Amino acid sequence: MSMFKSALLRLTVGYLAFIMLLSLGFSTLLYRISASELERDFQQRVAMLQHSPLRNAPGVQELIALRTEQIEESKDRLRGDFVVMNLVILFVGGGLAYLLAKRNLAPIEEAHEAQTRFTADASHELRTPLAAMRSEIEVALRDRKLTLSGAKKLLESNIEELDKLEALANGLLKLARHDRPPEALEPVHLPEVVAEATERLAVMAREKSIILEISSEDFLVMGDRWSLVELVTILLDNALKYSPPATTITVIVKKVGAVGQLVVSDHGVGIAPTDLPHIFDRFYRADAARSKQQVVGYGLGLAIAKQIVEAHRGTITALNLPEKGTTITVRLPLAR
Repeated sequence: MSMFKSALLRLTVGYLAFIMLLSLGFSTLLYRISASELERDFQQRVAMLQHSPLRNAPGVQELIALRTEQIEESKDRLRGDFVVMNLVILFVGGGLAYLLAKRNLAPIEEAHEAQTRFTADASHELRTPLAAMRSEIEVALRDRKLTLSGAKKLLESNIEELDKLEALANGLLKLARHDRPPEALEPVHLPEVVAEATERLAVMAREKSIILEISSEDFLVMGDRWSLVELVTILLDNALKYSPPATTITVIVKKVGAVGQLVVSDHGVGIAPTDLPHIFDRFYRADAARSKQQVVGYGLGLAIAKQIVEAHRGTITALNLPEKGTTITVRLPLAR
């Protein structure tokens, strides 16, 4: 029996025990009240009869005995009715307890499955560069004619694989860091956040001759400044990676009702419709959509962005324009 099936069974039994405890307690209380009313009514009638002129009339004692038997029969029927009622509650309550337990465990089970998938994916991604390094080193060790030049190439290749491992480790650390909400949210000037993130990536934009076109309104959102700078940096970095040289990336920052909206649009190859629902998933890479760019990555950037946005009680969506680019929209609560 799996862990969650066992937990479901225990929780169902616990809920059912609670339901039956309430039902039995309520039934016992109702029975005692009903039986007490029957006894009280009977005693009052007997007292009235004993103080009446007919108390010594023939058949009075037989009438009292008959009434006593009727009272006992009524009590027996009450007990039977309550037993049947509790059996019905047992079966109905069992079903309700199962549904309630399943509903309460569902988010935990989903989170556990997601964590299991994440661990498996992370292990796979970690093994890939390690396996490449091991293979190259084993081949080099068996090569008796290995030259100094060949050894240098081997070391350079290993350094590249180590860079990949470092990038993956950093991504995993960011995921872990943003997996829970910030300790405190404060008013943050979103245009300043965008300006700081843009400055971080200015060199990368110049190398590809890409223009970062910024349009901002002046307002504050509730958030953690460092996390929001990380968010905008991820979105701009993603747009720069997938944009052809000598194009424009548009960033629009404006208020829309009670939220602050950040829109990042690139003019890259776009995202295939089949990939669009998954681009915020961990380790997901839209290879079919953006293979022309041959961008190396682990599919963690947009997953981290989503975690940051959700930790700030906001939303993030992607709109695809095939062969015309991608637009990512973030909405965050305004500061009050």
